[in-house]
Formats: sequence, C-alpha cells, structure tokens
Amino acid sequence: MSTNDEFVSIPSAGEIEVGSSAVLEGVVGSVAVKREDARSKIAFAYVIGFLGILLFAMILFGAGKMETNSLIDLITAISAILSGPLGFIIGFYFKSQTGEEG
Repeated sequence: MSTNDEFVSIPSAGEIEVGSSAVLEGVVGSVAVKREDARSKIAFAYVIGFLGILLFAMILFGAGKMETNSLIDLITAISAILSGPLGFIIGFYFKSQTGEEG
C-alpha cells in the first residue's frame, strides 16, 4: 500500500477569517430587495388580474352578451371569490413596507 504524504490541515476556529460585515450586509440587503421586488410584482399582478376580470365582465355586458342581472351576479361572484385574497395580498404588502420603515 502506498502512503499519502499530503495532508490537509483543518484550521482551528481562531484561524478562520470571516468576511467583512459590509459584504454580509450587502448580501442580506440584496436578498431583502429581491424579496420586496417579488412582493411588489405579485401584488401588482394580482390587482391587475382582478381588475382585468372585472373589466372583461363589463365588456361582455357592453357587447350585449349579458343581461344586467347576470352582470350583477357575475361581479358579485368574482368579488366574493377574489376580494379576500386581494385584501390579504395588499395588507401583507403594505405591512412589509411599514415594517421596513419603522
């Protein structure tokens, strides 16, 4: 059997240098910015989608494809289903913004 003359030395805890705190803060700040961008995009997309669905229902009504009672029922159903998550998303988005400010 051959012997391996090369050994790997493992540094002790006192010998390990940790990167500067500025680099760490930059990484944490970058993650926070990406997270905030994602929240903003999700909230914006949901609001636009919600308004787009309502607008589509009103366009169907304007084109004569629906009666008034059907439109009211459709808007009520859309609002009942989508307004709960909409309130949650908007509340969470604004809560995160006020949490960062103070």
